[in-house]
Amino acid sequence: MALQITRVNTPDNKVGVKCPYAMTPTRIVVHNTANKASAMNEISYMLNNANEVSFHFAVDYERAVQGIPLNRNAWHAGDGGSGVGNRQGIAIEICHSTGNVNDFIGSEQNGAILVAMLLKQYGWGIDKVTKHQDYSGKYCPHKTLDMGWARFLNMVQAELNALNGGAEEPSVGGLEPYNGFVTITYAGADGIDVHNTPTFDGDVACTVKKGEVFTVVGRIKVGGVYMYKIKSGLYITSAKEYVNFHTELHGGSSTPTPTPSAPKMREGATVKYKGYIYADSTGNGRGIAINGTYKVTIYNDNAYGAHLDGLGWVKPGDCTVIG
Repeated sequence: MALQITRVNTPDNKVGVKCPYAMTPTRIVVHNTANKASAMNEISYMLNNANEVSFHFAVDYERAVQGIPLNRNAWHAGDGGSGVGNRQGIAIEICHSTGNVNDFIGSEQNGAILVAMLLKQYGWGIDKVTKHQDYSGKYCPHKTLDMGWARFLNMVQAELNALNGGAEEPSVGGLEPYNGFVTITYAGADGIDVHNTPTFDGDVACTVKKGEVFTVVGRIKVGGVYMYKIKSGLYITSAKEYVNFHTELHGGSSTPTPTPSAPKMREGATVKYKGYIYADSTGNGRGIAINGTYKVTIYNDNAYGAHLDGLGWVKPGDCTVIG
């Protein structure tokens, strides 16, 4: 359950804008970025603009990046200058929520690990995990909510259990490896029961509703029919009248999407570029002309969103990606 955390110092001249108040954290506030950028890109962009918008961590499928110290506040929850979200919440942005769905799944899994690590650090329980929506009404974290908030909390709880010494689960006889996703299709108001143990007779942990999605890690026969074991360690029916199993998040074939042979613009790409560089990623402050091969050190979705070797910002479309 290792997670790489890269820490980036908050520039001294941005403290008054991004994190002006001392903070004693009392909760975690989960967000989705609603774009395709990496964790490092999110933190770099946040720290290099002058907007009163900030967050402590961004996390993607490779790592977490911290840009604000945990003893300083951040502006993220939409509940004003004295709201508990903004003044007491550790803000975590989960990346890739509008990009490739498998990138988001990996990012969210790392997000669950990061949340669990913070809960362990502060001696908190799962009740300290909140969402942006709780403070401003905004539908955020949008993709996590679409897939099921209870599902995400179960992921966090499973990671926290492992951190607290519960990594080795008791063996369950007859459990088979089985991997994929299960979507609740039953539309009844009573929902579908999720069980603590592989049984249909009571021992209910929670109830889930139509549209919620869970990661399947195994299956076991109970009374002649299968139950799925989900990532949280709980069990759910496999009955087709209630759920749909699929090997990818949106169902369908398990065949992976072909990867284009041409390299894509991204953080870390090697590019050829001939033209002017600019002071920021919106195209302000035209600088010198350059011509050569460079490394993309930061990449975001802005018009001039490629930063070359610390020299300056350029239009990604004006670059030729060679590696």
